[in-house]
Amino acid sequence: MKHIKVKNYHEEYKDYKTEKQWAKIGFKIKDNATGVELWQNQFCNSTFIYYSENEVVKMSDSEFELYKKERNKENYEKYKIRKKEKEKEEKREAYLKAYNTLLTSWQWLYHCHREVLENAEPILNDDNNFYYYRETETIEISEERFEELKLMYVEKYGGWEKIDLENTIYNGKKWY
Repeated sequence: MKHIKVKNYHEEYKDYKTEKQWAKIGFKIKDNATGVELWQNQFCNSTFIYYSENEVVKMSDSEFELYKKERNKENYEKYKIRKKEKEKEEKREAYLKAYNTLLTSWQWLYHCHREVLENAEPILNDDNNFYYYRETETIEISEERFEELKLMYVEKYGGWEKIDLENTIYNGKKWY
Protein backbone atom coordinates (compact mmCIF):
# COMPACT_ATOMS: atom_id res chain seq x y z
CA MET A 1 0.00 0.00 0.00
CA LYS A 2 1.30 3.42 -0.97
CA HIS A 3 1.93 5.81 1.94
CA ILE A 4 0.63 9.29 1.20
CA LYS A 5 1.31 12.22 3.47
CA VAL A 6 -1.10 15.00 4.47
CA LYS A 7 0.07 18.26 2.91
CA ASN A 8 -0.58 20.62 5.82
CA TYR A 9 1.01 18.26 8.38
CA HIS A 10 4.45 18.33 6.77
CA GLU A 11 6.55 21.48 6.85
CA GLU A 12 8.57 20.45 3.78
CA TYR A 13 5.41 20.80 1.59
CA LYS A 14 4.14 24.12 2.91
CA ASP A 15 5.10 26.03 -0.27
CA TYR A 16 3.98 23.31 -2.69
CA LYS A 17 0.96 24.06 -4.84
CA THR A 18 -1.28 22.23 -7.30
CA GLU A 19 -1.08 23.01 -11.00
CA LYS A 20 -4.23 25.09 -10.72
CA GLN A 21 -2.86 27.03 -7.71
CA TRP A 22 0.38 27.78 -9.59
CA ALA A 23 -1.53 28.83 -12.71
CA LYS A 24 -3.63 31.30 -10.73
CA ILE A 25 -0.45 33.19 -9.83
CA GLY A 26 1.06 32.99 -13.32
CA PHE A 27 3.20 29.84 -13.31
CA LYS A 28 3.05 26.66 -15.33
CA ILE A 29 4.41 23.21 -14.59
CA LYS A 30 7.66 22.25 -16.31
CA ASP A 31 7.50 19.35 -18.78
CA ASN A 32 9.82 17.17 -16.68
CA ALA A 33 8.08 17.87 -13.34
CA THR A 34 6.77 14.90 -11.40
CA GLY A 35 5.27 16.52 -8.31
CA VAL A 36 4.27 14.63 -5.21
CA GLU A 37 0.86 13.14 -4.38
CA LEU A 38 -0.46 14.39 -1.05
CA TRP A 39 -3.73 14.27 0.83
CA GLN A 40 -5.45 17.63 0.61
CA ASN A 41 -6.18 17.68 4.35
CA GLN A 42 -6.41 15.45 7.41
CA PHE A 43 -9.84 14.09 6.36
CA CYS A 44 -8.13 12.22 3.52
CA ASN A 45 -10.99 12.70 1.06
CA SER A 46 -8.90 13.80 -1.92
CA THR A 47 -5.31 13.62 -3.05
CA PHE A 48 -3.71 16.02 -5.48
CA ILE A 49 -0.36 16.34 -7.17
CA TYR A 50 1.59 19.21 -5.62
CA TYR A 51 4.64 20.88 -7.19
CA SER A 52 7.56 22.76 -5.69
CA GLU A 53 8.76 26.11 -7.03
CA ASN A 54 11.64 24.23 -8.70
CA GLU A 55 9.09 22.43 -10.89
CA VAL A 56 7.40 25.53 -12.30
CA VAL A 57 8.28 28.33 -14.66
CA LYS A 58 6.71 31.78 -15.07
CA MET A 59 4.08 32.01 -17.82
CA SER A 60 4.52 34.57 -20.54
CA ASP A 61 2.04 37.45 -20.48
CA SER A 62 0.14 35.96 -23.43
CA GLU A 63 0.01 32.50 -21.78
CA PHE A 64 -1.29 34.04 -18.55
CA GLU A 65 -3.94 36.06 -20.41
CA LEU A 66 -5.04 32.93 -22.27
CA TYR A 67 -5.22 31.00 -18.98
CA LYS A 68 -7.35 33.73 -17.35
CA LYS A 69 -9.63 33.84 -20.39
CA GLU A 70 -10.14 30.04 -20.28
CA ARG A 71 -10.68 30.08 -16.51
CA ASN A 72 -13.30 32.83 -16.86
CA LYS A 73 -15.04 30.86 -19.61
CA GLU A 74 -15.10 27.70 -17.45
CA ASN A 75 -16.37 29.64 -14.44
CA TYR A 76 -19.10 31.24 -16.53
CA GLU A 77 -20.22 27.84 -17.85
CA LYS A 78 -20.32 26.46 -14.30
CA TYR A 79 -22.27 29.54 -13.19
CA LYS A 80 -24.82 29.06 -15.98
CA ILE A 81 -25.29 25.39 -15.03
CA ARG A 82 -25.71 26.24 -11.33
CA LYS A 83 -28.13 29.05 -12.18
CA LYS A 84 -30.21 26.78 -14.43
CA GLU A 85 -30.32 24.07 -11.73
CA LYS A 86 -31.30 26.63 -9.09
CA GLU A 87 -34.07 28.04 -11.30
CA LYS A 88 -35.33 24.53 -12.03
CA GLU A 89 -35.39 23.71 -8.30
CA GLU A 90 -37.13 26.99 -7.43
CA LYS A 91 -39.74 26.38 -10.13
CA ARG A 92 -40.29 22.84 -8.86
CA GLU A 93 -40.63 23.96 -5.25
CA ALA A 94 -43.04 26.76 -6.15
CA TYR A 95 -45.15 24.37 -8.16
CA LEU A 96 -45.17 21.79 -5.36
CA LYS A 97 -46.10 24.44 -2.82
CA ALA A 98 -48.94 25.67 -5.00
CA TYR A 99 -50.32 22.17 -5.58
CA ASN A 100 -49.62 20.67 -2.15
CA THR A 101 -47.31 17.96 -3.60
CA LEU A 102 -50.13 15.91 -5.17
CA LEU A 103 -49.60 15.93 -8.92
CA THR A 104 -50.59 13.86 -11.91
CA SER A 105 -47.92 11.75 -13.52
CA TRP A 106 -47.71 14.26 -16.38
CA GLN A 107 -47.30 17.16 -13.92
CA TRP A 108 -44.47 15.34 -12.12
CA LEU A 109 -42.72 14.80 -15.41
CA TYR A 110 -43.39 18.16 -17.05
CA HIS A 111 -42.79 20.46 -14.08
CA CYS A 112 -40.37 18.48 -11.91
CA HIS A 113 -38.56 16.01 -14.20
CA ARG A 114 -39.70 13.16 -11.97
CA GLU A 115 -41.07 9.73 -12.88
CA VAL A 116 -43.76 7.98 -10.86
CA LEU A 117 -42.51 4.71 -9.39
CA GLU A 118 -43.90 1.44 -10.70
CA ASN A 119 -45.68 0.43 -7.49
CA ALA A 120 -47.10 3.90 -6.72
CA GLU A 121 -50.76 4.05 -5.78
CA PRO A 122 -52.65 6.91 -7.48
CA ILE A 123 -55.11 8.97 -5.44
CA LEU A 124 -58.39 9.76 -7.17
CA ASN A 125 -59.67 13.30 -6.84
CA ASP A 126 -63.46 13.00 -6.91
CA ASP A 127 -63.84 16.65 -7.95
CA ASN A 128 -62.16 16.22 -11.32
CA ASN A 129 -61.71 12.43 -11.69
CA PHE A 130 -57.95 12.77 -12.12
CA TYR A 131 -55.41 10.59 -10.37
CA TYR A 132 -52.56 12.11 -8.38
CA TYR A 133 -49.29 10.92 -6.82
CA ARG A 134 -47.18 12.04 -3.87
CA GLU A 135 -43.58 13.18 -4.33
CA THR A 136 -42.40 10.23 -2.24
CA GLU A 137 -43.72 7.97 -5.01
CA THR A 138 -41.50 9.58 -7.65
CA ILE A 139 -37.83 9.68 -8.58
CA GLU A 140 -35.74 12.29 -10.35
CA ILE A 141 -34.82 11.24 -13.88
CA SER A 142 -32.18 12.01 -16.49
CA GLU A 143 -32.80 14.26 -19.48
CA GLU A 144 -32.75 11.18 -21.73
CA ARG A 145 -35.45 9.43 -19.69
CA PHE A 146 -37.48 12.65 -19.62
CA GLU A 147 -37.42 12.84 -23.43
CA GLU A 148 -38.34 9.16 -23.71
CA LEU A 149 -41.40 9.53 -21.44
CA LYS A 150 -42.40 12.78 -23.12
CA LEU A 151 -42.35 11.09 -26.53
CA MET A 152 -44.44 8.20 -25.18
CA TYR A 153 -46.98 10.68 -23.82
CA VAL A 154 -47.19 12.66 -27.07
CA GLU A 155 -47.64 9.47 -29.10
CA LYS A 156 -50.45 8.30 -26.83
CA TYR A 157 -52.27 11.54 -25.97
CA GLY A 158 -51.13 14.24 -28.39
CA GLY A 159 -50.28 17.68 -27.02
CA TRP A 160 -47.48 18.38 -24.59
CA GLU A 161 -47.18 22.09 -23.86
CA LYS A 162 -50.94 22.57 -23.50
CA ILE A 163 -53.41 19.80 -22.81
CA ASP A 164 -57.07 20.04 -23.77
CA LEU A 165 -58.51 18.82 -20.47
CA GLU A 166 -62.06 18.81 -21.85
CA ASN A 167 -61.24 16.35 -24.64
CA THR A 168 -58.30 14.26 -23.47
CA ILE A 169 -58.54 10.64 -22.41
CA TYR A 170 -55.58 11.16 -20.07
CA ASN A 171 -56.68 10.73 -16.44
CA GLY A 172 -53.54 11.58 -14.47
CA LYS A 173 -52.18 8.04 -14.23
CA LYS A 174 -48.80 7.13 -15.59
CA TRP A 175 -48.74 6.05 -19.23
CA TYR A 176 -45.47 4.14 -19.16
